This record gives sequence, structure tokens and C-alpha cells, in this order.
Amino acid sequence: MNESEKKYELIGKDALLWLEKAQGLKYCALILKDQLLASIDIPPNQRRVETNALFDSTLLLLGLAFENLIKGVYIAQNSNLVDKKRLNRSLWQADNGHAIAEFAKSLIPLGPDEEDLLQRLQESIVWASRFPIPTKSSRYHNSIWPVNKRRLSTRDFEIAESLFQNLERILIKARNANSST
Repeated sequence: MNESEKKYELIGKDALLWLEKAQGLKYCALILKDQLLASIDIPPNQRRVETNALFDSTLLLLGLAFENLIKGVYIAQNSNLVDKKRLNRSLWQADNGHAIAEFAKSLIPLGPDEEDLLQRLQESIVWASRFPIPTKSSRYHNSIWPVNKRRLSTRDFEIAESLFQNLERILIKARNANSST
């Protein structure tokens, strides 16, 4: 095994690095949230591009933060998901590996608000914050009806913070349990 392979495996197996990446993404999402809230006083016809960019980027970063955190929990529970050649994604097949609502439900029970938030963030990760449309029209239609998944409220950040802290505790506990064995 060469030095680069060793480093790859070492980094990939370190649940705290997954947590750190998640914390950094969440930090940036919160900066954008503040900017988004500050832009509310600007007349809508003068801020469409800026508002959409802030909205989409906030959701994308927050969604990616949860994806890193959730996958970090999995790795804390089973560091063998990473070896010198790859990250074993076999546990994360749903929605091209971005099904954060489903993955989180396999770790902890989610309340309706938490599940709704993760499903909306999942839409942002997969397509809504990246492209004007998804690759299939059915995904678009399911995204806007019966419930519009393209929305955000200030309460979402309270839900996100509480859920993030719960998952973070699970990660730390699993890491500590597995590092002592």
C-alpha cells in the first residue's frame, strides 16, 4: 500500500473528519441564511437572481452537511466501509447515494418535521439547487405536488440544528465505542 492509499483510508475511516466537513458546510449554510434574510428588504424585481442563488446555495450546503454527517455516523459505526481503494457505497444506493431522509431514518426515529426537512434537502442535493429541472419530469412533478419541496422557513434551521446535534451525538458515541475496542 503506497502513502496516498494509506492516507485515503485513514481519512475516510475518521468519522471526526466527516463530522468536521459536515460542520463546515452547515456553518456556510448559516452564513448564507443570514444573507438571505438580509435581502428580504430589497424589492423582488431587483433581487431575483441573488435571492434564488442564496436560497439554492443555503439548501444545498445544509443538505450536503447532513449527507456528510449521516455518512460519518455510518463510518463511525463501521469503519470497514472504507479501505485503501474505495468508499463502500453499498449501504447508500437509494437516490444515487443522496437519500438522506431514508439514511437518517435507519439511524434514529425522525419526527414529521425532521423527515420533511431532510426530504426537501434531499431534493436540493439531487437536483433542485443544482439544475433548473431534474432528469425525469416525474421527479419534478413529485417535487412540487402534493407538497412543494422547494421551500424554506426560519423554523427549518431550528429543526436542522436539533437534528444535527442528535446525529452528532450518535457519531461521537459510535466513534468512541469503536475506538475503545
